[in-house]
Amino acid sequence: MIPWRPAGIRGRLALALFTAAALAFAAAGGGFLLFDRLTLEGRARSVVEPYAELLSVGAEAAVAFGDAARAQEVLETLRANPQILEAQIVMANGRELARYSTRPQAARPGMPQRPDGVLLSPDRHTADLVQSLQDGARLHLVMHLGELQRQTQEALLTLAAGTIVLLAGIAFGLLAALQRSIVGPIAALAHAVDQVGTRADYAARVPVAGADEVARLGQGFNTMMQTIADRDAELRRLSAMHRTVLENVGSGIISVAPDGVVSTFNRAAERLTGYSAAEVVGKMTPQAWHDPQEVARRARELSAELGEPVAAGMETFFARARRNLPEAGEWSFIRKDGSRLPVHLTVTAKRSDTNEIMGFIGLVSDLTERKQAEAAQRRYQDELERTVQQRTAELQQARDAAEAANSAKSSFLANMSHEIRTPMNAILGMSALALQGELAPQQRNYVHKAHAAAQSLLGIINDILDFSKIEAGRLEVESIPFSLDESMENLVSVLGMRAEQAGLELLLDMPARLPTALIGDPTRLGQILLNLGNNAVKFTPQGEVTLVLRVLSCDSASAQLLFEVRDTGIGMSAEVQQRLFQPFSQADASTSRRYGGTGLGLAISQHLVRLMGGELKVDSAPGRGSRFSFALRFGLQTDAPAPAPPECRAQALRGTRVLVVDDNAAARDLLTASCTALGLRADAAASAEEALKRVAQADALDAPYQLLLLDSGMPGMDETALMAAVGQREAPSAAIPVILMATALSREATLQRLSEREMAPAALLAKPVTPSSFVDACHAALGTAFAVSEHADLPEPVVPADPRAGLRGARILLVEDNEINQEVALAVLGSAGIEVSVAGNGREALDLLGQHDFDAVLMDCQMPVMDGYEATRALRRMPIRRSLPVIAMTANAMVGDRDAAIAAGMNDHVAKPINVDEMFATLARWVSADSRRPGASSA
Repeated sequence: MIPWRPAGIRGRLALALFTAAALAFAAAGGGFLLFDRLTLEGRARSVVEPYAELLSVGAEAAVAFGDAARAQEVLETLRANPQILEAQIVMANGRELARYSTRPQAARPGMPQRPDGVLLSPDRHTADLVQSLQDGARLHLVMHLGELQRQTQEALLTLAAGTIVLLAGIAFGLLAALQRSIVGPIAALAHAVDQVGTRADYAARVPVAGADEVARLGQGFNTMMQTIADRDAELRRLSAMHRTVLENVGSGIISVAPDGVVSTFNRAAERLTGYSAAEVVGKMTPQAWHDPQEVARRARELSAELGEPVAAGMETFFARARRNLPEAGEWSFIRKDGSRLPVHLTVTAKRSDTNEIMGFIGLVSDLTERKQAEAAQRRYQDELERTVQQRTAELQQARDAAEAANSAKSSFLANMSHEIRTPMNAILGMSALALQGELAPQQRNYVHKAHAAAQSLLGIINDILDFSKIEAGRLEVESIPFSLDESMENLVSVLGMRAEQAGLELLLDMPARLPTALIGDPTRLGQILLNLGNNAVKFTPQGEVTLVLRVLSCDSASAQLLFEVRDTGIGMSAEVQQRLFQPFSQADASTSRRYGGTGLGLAISQHLVRLMGGELKVDSAPGRGSRFSFALRFGLQTDAPAPAPPECRAQALRGTRVLVVDDNAAARDLLTASCTALGLRADAAASAEEALKRVAQADALDAPYQLLLLDSGMPGMDETALMAAVGQREAPSAAIPVILMATALSREATLQRLSEREMAPAALLAKPVTPSSFVDACHAALGTAFAVSEHADLPEPVVPADPRAGLRGARILLVEDNEINQEVALAVLGSAGIEVSVAGNGREALDLLGQHDFDAVLMDCQMPVMDGYEATRALRRMPIRRSLPVIAMTANAMVGDRDAAIAAGMNDHVAKPINVDEMFATLARWVSADSRRPGASSA
């Protein structure tokens, strides 16, 4: 049985306080009783002993004289104090002298035999006093302690009452204090807790005062309630969002307990199944709307997949999810009305923090629209396939037609190329032969202009052919060893004449240290630079055109070079630059009329630069000229000794004082910088008059110039007058060797003027000047030689031999149906000492080959009776002619013509119009003194 206790903390505190007060009172009472008990004897003695002293004094005489009456009188005085129960005086001999007693006779005790002193009775009601008197007498006094006990009780009662009042006051005071500091706040806290517990009122707060534990408890409660309120608000927000999402999501969401009973069923699930949430939640499992046959089939599949039996029930949906495997697939829902609905179901396990499965969630999507779309897609796909097949057939027909048209175009271009090149070969050949003979000046002028026009036309034809190769993807670049110096000299020799004809100065800016033994495609490099140079000359009314070469990087295997062509011409706008590299594009129609051209050169150059691994860039502005640049990487020739660079060959020239005289500021600055780079001490003069002043000043300072670099054709005092004035200086001035610079066109006229005045320069230098040619001219002028002591490993440059020399006496069979071309070829080959036999077609060639031996065959490809391809194939079937060199010499120069010639059994290819040097070089590759047939030269 549980004892009664107050329900509230206030009652408990009151009970505790009053209990404590009662215990305190009991303790105080007990203390008083104990005090009374412990102090009773002393208090009794303090009461009895005064009476004993009075009696001893009064009985002193009686005892001395043994006066019993007097002793009795003294004792009778004790009747005034009823507390004295008995008194007795006994003499030393034991005789009772006097006695006073209020007790009956029988109850009177004798004189106790004990020492003097006060002794309490066992019941503590009386005090027994024994005291010695004079002469051995003894006084025995018995006193009743009732009055003393009564006084003590009254004192105890008074003290108890006071204690009770005090303890009650203290208790009530403490209770009031505790009510304010503990009971009130705890009651408020309890009330707030009741609000939270009964009404979930998380806004409940308790007042907090002070900083004691109760206040901290209130603060903690308020903080906890604020945290709970915040979390409750967040939970409500998330719950509202969850309900909103759950009820409005397009997919059905069905969650089930571990036993499969539905616990969540959103609106989309209701719409998909036809069941309401009230019908399903807590009552049904998803098996209610699943096809049992599908469930059984899925159970068999899972059993085979998982390697253990899976029951055809809810475990069919849970098996993979239970194993943390994805469970997703298509099902058929049987709706409440019996209709079937295709759905996609994904099942996921709900797990606790301890990985315990708390249930499963299914996400259901309606596949009706997708199934309809798939069916429509299949219909569209079938229709599309039929359309594609139809369009494919149409495209096949169109492609065949386009290929036929393209083939016809290619055949037309090939035929046109052949038909154009054949007469071009005659024009160029005959005009070249005519220019080699003796002609009147006017006739030579006519023939020269006709030859130049034919070469221009040939350039246009070549551009068109190159563009056709680009379109066909057959334009390729080769990688062969070549000399950059030779390529640049060939370039400036051609471009320099055109620049001079246009009244322009062609400048070449090359560093002294430049790798020249390269591996790449010199032909395509020259074609690019020639195209850019021709454009610069064409669009520059006055000023100069500069070719710039720079080394960007160089290692042991390759070098990256920068090529730049800049001019001082008309320039271009940004709009023109955007379409600059498009085929057949010019700046505008007026440009085409004014400057001419096909508009293919830059497009071809851009394509060639890209094929060689670079990018052609342009920087231009109207009226400020143009600058075209590109960077290419070339391999370095490692298996052949490289020629000594100009700066090495100029070691003996270091410190030589040279005066550069040129009226063109750009050329003058470039030459001065080149001299300085090679170690020469160079000064410059803009005219012959200024040059004379500088020569005189140098002589006066005893620092004469050692070399004079002089341009020809300067305005005012010309080169001959300057050379004469320098040569006529007074002794002891030494003569200054003169290097005269002249262009290709002015060379003959300059030499004629010098011859007329019986003058000769120490060296003649072709413009534009390269560092290599300048160093060679300086050595020639000063009579010095290239010092090889410091560069003994560098061989002397080898001048290639003329290929014509090795062909003299060779027998060549020329197979050509055009009589004019026969005549040209006979004249050109005959000039080299070559014996030529002519056949008009392939059949005649085979007949001659059957009768005579030849060192090589120059074979035209398009001929009547039997063309060159068929004739070559027939020739290769002759055992003794299988190794005979056959070189195609034809006007067929389109894409694939060279491949067709090689495929027919020919060894090489030379395109018409014939480049004489190229033809002889090609013949020299296949015909040599060692390879000639015995007796061939005597036939």
